[in-house]
Amino acid sequence: MKHEIFNQYVSKIAKLYRVEEQELFVRSRKQEMVDARHMLFYLCVSRPIPAYSIKAYMAERGLSIQQSAINNGVRKIEKNIAEDADYAQIISDMERSVKL
Repeated sequence: MKHEIFNQYVSKIAKLYRVEEQELFVRSRKQEMVDARHMLFYLCVSRPIPAYSIKAYMAERGLSIQQSAINNGVRKIEKNIAEDADYAQIISDMERSVKL
């Protein structure tokens, strides 16, 4: 079930950022890709999907990451939410859009 939630978030985030899903799983330092992955980490952790599961799902899609990267991404999104009401609304809408 958690894997399906992860996949739904991947799909919705790819649409939001106007990228192909597979682009989220290519090692890239382009800011839009980093931001998109951080959003994915935050949404999954808030669901709650454990970091070790997120790590495994990312690896299944071809991107090996460290748990510290997940934690850092979550903190950055929390900061964005605190500082930007529009960003907070996007996150809220995204959270409500995934059902299971």
